[in-house]
Amino acid sequence: MRGLTEVQRIEVLNDYCRYLLEVFNRLWVCHHTLNALTRGSAVNVYRPVDIELCYLQIRKVFELMMYGSLLAQSTELPELGRKLKKSYKATEIVAHVRRKNPKFFPIPRTPIGDTIPPRTQSALEPHLEEGEFKTLYQRALDRHLHANREFGMQADQDATAVQEIQAIVWKVTRLLQVHTLELATGDLILGNLMTKETEKPYAQFLQRVSDEA
Repeated sequence: MRGLTEVQRIEVLNDYCRYLLEVFNRLWVCHHTLNALTRGSAVNVYRPVDIELCYLQIRKVFELMMYGSLLAQSTELPELGRKLKKSYKATEIVAHVRRKNPKFFPIPRTPIGDTIPPRTQSALEPHLEEGEFKTLYQRALDRHLHANREFGMQADQDATAVQEIQAIVWKVTRLLQVHTLELATGDLILGNLMTKETEKPYAQFLQRVSDEA
């Protein structure tokens, strides 16, 4: 696949920042909802709906993370969109994205300068890893987004779900706070997730260096 032109690189960075802003906003919905849930109240009157809302936001965050890795493939995205319209199964969505970009998953980094080797930095706090991402997306999240024969959640299930949501939101935030993402073109993006203290997300292309650097 050919590398990006300078105009395309600018477009990809702008689009990726929009994705990161969307991710931040959806994580913030989870934070706001969790604050109510941990106080024993509810945002939407009925606590199970609040819990389902958080899981839905997490699923959308996961999908934004995947689709962000495909922004350099604008000519292929319409075809992918048509495929995804035919199925909402998480396993199929991951398979479609992986075929377009096997390295779709972000890699967490520590802020050590403008040039970062394409490998995981050590001594990072716990963050969402690709194996956990796949398990959550393909199984754990799905069970909270469909009706079943249990009318409402038991108190212990409620507490467990709140703890799981808190852990996922924290790990996603740690993953994306400073990260790199390899596009199918081979271009490498350094991205910074927006925080309450910053005004907007940030992204730039990095100069590649060898793994031994």
